[in-house]
Amino acid sequence: ANGSGQIGTGSGTDHTAPQRALDLTGVTALSAKRNTTCAVSGEQLFCWGESFSSTPSAIALGVGVRDVTVGHGFICAIDTQNTARCFGANRYGQLGQ
Repeated sequence: ANGSGQIGTGSGTDHTAPQRALDLTGVTALSAKRNTTCAVSGEQLFCWGESFSSTPSAIALGVGVRDVTVGHGFICAIDTQNTARCFGANRYGQLGQ
């Protein structure tokens, strides 16, 4: 399924074979959940799919990123200073606030 563009090809077309996410190389971390995918490339966070574009979009956190995890409606990243940075839905306190 690719209804939200979570494969990162620039369209919502389903694919049965692996596809390359547009304009994204040097990936050092990757996480996907439901209809959202995020990756780290060059200490920059990129996300696509639900709530984002169907192509990788840079997410400005103001610091370098080394790891990422996508949850149900939220995203957490570990920055280069080993600090957790989370954003998105906080219905169940998942952002640590």
